[in-house]
Amino acid sequence: MCRCVLALFLAASVVSAQAWNGLEHMMVAKIAYDRLNPHARQKVDWAAGQVTLLGKHYNSINMATWADGIKHIKGDPFSAHYNNWHFIDLGLEPGDPNPLKNPPALTVKNGDIVTALQHCEAVMTGKSDPLIPDEAVAIALMVHLMGDLHQPLHCATDYYPNQPPGKFKTDIGGNNVAVTNMVDPYPNFHALWDGILEGSYDRKLDAFVVPDEAEPFKVDATTPLLLSKVDEVLKANRIGPDELGGDYAAWAAETHALGVTAYKSLGQDYTKPSITVSASYVDYAHGVGQRQVLLAGLRLAAVLNRIYP
Repeated sequence: MCRCVLALFLAASVVSAQAWNGLEHMMVAKIAYDRLNPHARQKVDWAAGQVTLLGKHYNSINMATWADGIKHIKGDPFSAHYNNWHFIDLGLEPGDPNPLKNPPALTVKNGDIVTALQHCEAVMTGKSDPLIPDEAVAIALMVHLMGDLHQPLHCATDYYPNQPPGKFKTDIGGNNVAVTNMVDPYPNFHALWDGILEGSYDRKLDAFVVPDEAEPFKVDATTPLLLSKVDEVLKANRIGPDELGGDYAAWAAETHALGVTAYKSLGQDYTKPSITVSASYVDYAHGVGQRQVLLAGLRLAAVLNRIYP
């Protein structure tokens, strides 16, 4: 696809604060599920039978996409719930706002991913919460948000200085930075990282191309595409037991450091409204994405096994 056509995609695109694409989230879920003790696995299986999207039921793997599914759909009881629970706006520079120290109030529309995960765990351990109606919803959110917590641009954003009222204060984790040589419905910097394990760099087009997403309701624990992607991640990385310790805030800070590097490794002015990416940058991002998906899955298993011993 030529760049003039890509420009039409950019002109038509809207801000889309998504997360890892659905396949990446299901990879996290599959990695975790294979490492759960019987009690934790039973809880995940039970939760998957409880949550629905417009009446459609999930399984223990594709439930990982539920929290994204409810974002922009109408008519579901959870429509547009928890939209700001998927990220934390840690700035790139030392003087930028630090929501880890001063978190926003958690509401059904507002908040941050660290506080949200803490509330999910509280419900999963028997506490009540006015924002999370039951344990099944808490588990579904936990499975999804642990994936988001490890996506570098969910924990890093570029703050715009001296913005007038009513304007975006940040680039929304790269959502406001168009990628001119990217073929995707939302060709922006954030979306590049969301689909980094699905897409590839096409040297003939000189563009990063993301294929159509897998339909979550057609995926389960035996789907060949999912299994092959998980196998790639497992073969490419080794995670030590010492890397599974920590808490949600520590993991957010770790992911934030990767996010800062993601911006600054571009080798260009990312404060402009558009950038281009190179094949070498895509290779670098792919390696980071593989490791982060694996780390998210292993840590999710550790959390669920701890909550449900």
